[in-house]
Amino acid sequence: MEKYVTKKHRSTQLDIARQIGVYSLLMVAGVIVLIPLIWMISTMLKPSDEIVRMPPIIVPEHPTIE
Repeated sequence: MEKYVTKKHRSTQLDIARQIGVYSLLMVAGVIVLIPLIWMISTMLKPSDEIVRMPPIIVPEHPTIE
């Protein structure tokens, strides 16, 4: 068995690692963008008393559009 890694194989491994890194960063950025959007939609559907409730809830118990 050969223990040598060819230059092409090494560059392929680097490309895969780079793609994993890029997609991981994109997923984190997507979550960071989606959290406020989900919070705004959730708050829009809550009645006034649920907006100030502690601890806050994401899914409204009694959704309404006032």
